[in-house]
Amino acid sequence: MGLPPYPYRSHGAELPKSENEVAKPQKRRLARWLTPPFRDELPSFCQLCDDRKLDFRPLMEEPPEFRCNFRNCNGNCDVVEDTDLTDLEMKNAVYINDFSLQQAKVTKSECSLCRLLVGCANQTLQKDWLLYMSCVCILRPRYDRLGDKTKIIHRHQVWVEFQPIEGEIVFDMIYVNKFRSARKGRLVIPPTINLKLPKDWLQQCDQKHSHPAVPGALGSRMQAIINRGLFRAINTTTGSIETMTSIPKFIALSYVWGSAPEQSNYQSLESRPISAHAPTIRDAAIVAKSIGFKWLWVDRVCIDQTSRSEKAILIPYMKDIFAAAQLTIVAGCGDGAQSGLLGSPETPREGEKPIGLGSSVALLPVALPFSSVMDQSVWSRRGWTFEEFVFSRRLLFIFPSEAFFVCGTHTFRESAGRRPVIVNKGRVYRGIFGERSRSNTAELHRGIQRNPAKMSEVLEVETFIGALEEYTARNLTVEEDRVAAFAGVVIAALTNPMDEVSERALLRHGHPLRFFEILLTWQHFISERKTSTMLSKPFAPSWSWASSPMRANFHRVRNRLLLERDVFWFQYSFLRNHDVLGLPTEYNLTSHMIGLRLPDGLIMDQPWMKSVLDNLPPSHEARPSTSSSINDSLPLPKLHIITVVFDARFVHWTEPRRNPGEKHVLIPVGSTETGDDVYYKLPGNSLLTMEEWSIHPELQSRYSPDEISSRPLPFETFAIITGRGYYMERGGSQKPDELYYDLYIMLLDRTAQDNTYTRVGMTRLDAVKEGSYFVEVIKKGTPRWRHICII
Repeated sequence: MGLPPYPYRSHGAELPKSENEVAKPQKRRLARWLTPPFRDELPSFCQLCDDRKLDFRPLMEEPPEFRCNFRNCNGNCDVVEDTDLTDLEMKNAVYINDFSLQQAKVTKSECSLCRLLVGCANQTLQKDWLLYMSCVCILRPRYDRLGDKTKIIHRHQVWVEFQPIEGEIVFDMIYVNKFRSARKGRLVIPPTINLKLPKDWLQQCDQKHSHPAVPGALGSRMQAIINRGLFRAINTTTGSIETMTSIPKFIALSYVWGSAPEQSNYQSLESRPISAHAPTIRDAAIVAKSIGFKWLWVDRVCIDQTSRSEKAILIPYMKDIFAAAQLTIVAGCGDGAQSGLLGSPETPREGEKPIGLGSSVALLPVALPFSSVMDQSVWSRRGWTFEEFVFSRRLLFIFPSEAFFVCGTHTFRESAGRRPVIVNKGRVYRGIFGERSRSNTAELHRGIQRNPAKMSEVLEVETFIGALEEYTARNLTVEEDRVAAFAGVVIAALTNPMDEVSERALLRHGHPLRFFEILLTWQHFISERKTSTMLSKPFAPSWSWASSPMRANFHRVRNRLLLERDVFWFQYSFLRNHDVLGLPTEYNLTSHMIGLRLPDGLIMDQPWMKSVLDNLPPSHEARPSTSSSINDSLPLPKLHIITVVFDARFVHWTEPRRNPGEKHVLIPVGSTETGDDVYYKLPGNSLLTMEEWSIHPELQSRYSPDEISSRPLPFETFAIITGRGYYMERGGSQKPDELYYDLYIMLLDRTAQDNTYTRVGMTRLDAVKEGSYFVEVIKKGTPRWRHICII
């Protein structure tokens, strides 16, 4: 979304208070008032404002008819520009001339209008001297274009702006007169949620929405843990924890556990009265019971947290539990189980009080879109809550501002009452800070719920890596949960089911076979570094995206490899010990690029080939296991790959021109050249376009200039992981097109074992061709086809 015409346009998220209220500490946050909501419902004007005889009724009027004034248009233009909407709004605007901020500051304690305008001015005031000059205050309705047509709609909101001060504040508008339709504007949020609303939303969803039936595979997976006695639920009446013998109608709770001390005070599998549970769990049980559900599932309580084997069994089933629930309650309030659900009977919130403008109009804080409200919660930034959202059939979100109900078809919100929210009601061209109408996580949830029986079809490669990027930007209290908290998405992406042992092995790295080659190209998202500590023992292999505590990045893959998503340079399969094997395919262009043929017998002569299954089809995911036992000590899977490896000097280099930054440059073995020598020798910006190597954060110091120069071997080893070949047109009709390559190169670190390495970094060599600098670097680096093992 681009910046709006006025650079300080923002929401009126709260209304200003009167001076006789207790002051609270200021919060420096964009699009937030600095004070609690205004409490007087009836308008009270000072003598000056009353003498102005202001009429606010035009703010409620429907938009005037739009006619394009562009030359030669003849009124038939179907394009409504930002300026057109502003012009229409000005026709129904309310003007307050000669408005003095100094004077309003004196009368704001007795005048609701002055208090509102002073608060707005404080948000937009850029220079102190503007305080001492008169200005024009304009209140105008907010209009918008409906879809792609010329119909203009009223958003039931009001802009407040000052001239010549730049900036606008927007508020929601409610209609005081009863003759206005109740369907226009929005509702006032009370201190407690009317629990008849969630019950009504559920009934509407059951009666009017055509959701697909729960697939039989889900029931089979749920029955597997029920048969083991591992599915328990809280009785919402007694508070006791009972073991289920069949799949009940139940509600699941998605919430943030809180700090470690807070967790240590709470015992799992402990029956207690509802009132004795942690506030969030207590409130969820009360809400569940009030809307007609006997059972509530809470992971912290219903799973034996002291049993590693039980948790290991249930991790792959987390998505199934949330998918089987009739409803998931999302605790979007606070940062732990002690926060409660604001608006529930036991934890009331601060209700809204509108500020009146005359006898017809009142203003309320802006009811932000669902995605914007969700983004402000701690819950939306936690790793485990990602799949809890994605796989839940229906969700009741309880945020501090209001409650939302989301299913695969519609969204309801407390401020809209019983009617669903029309997400695409208008097309907003004038951006507002803090307003985001779309959530990638919500889009994935909607796609899966529309076709729950064929999740693998929804989770195609672009969707999967998009979900992975969004998930890895979240936080985890325990870094070892990196794959476990994403396990549901990994398993849902499989085209063929797995046995439990194979699932456990897959969840040691999180790479489904059909995406394996593309997932190997992950890099760190440089601009979003996370703080982390070096773990004493790795919990994922170095080649897996899960080995890094930072956000995974695949934007280069979207631009290149996905252009030919069905052409892979390697075919991957699982070995009997759950290691992964990658063999070159007929589409692998490495031999063509460097003129080095794959040796006959290199594949079949390897001893580990005896463990490869015969005649693996391309879509094979894993063989059925003969043992149903769960092994708590599965080793980290290794990646066996036959590819071209080569050596090269890895030289530290600082860019001398645009985009200043530090990089590492490949230089031929034996060469004494520096990065600057190569830069000035190559044509154009060949090195400037070279990308970051995305070296693991804990290993970056090992590749400093001093560390590299002190090593016994003056070069590093690299492997070609994948690539893409394409023809680039040349000028002139008589010249043949040239074949170019995009190569994805992995930087390897040797281990004590022969041909065994760890992954250190990854980069892409862009648009290389025969005879180019980087191809010559590879040819001079003793290129050889090798079986290597990456751990």
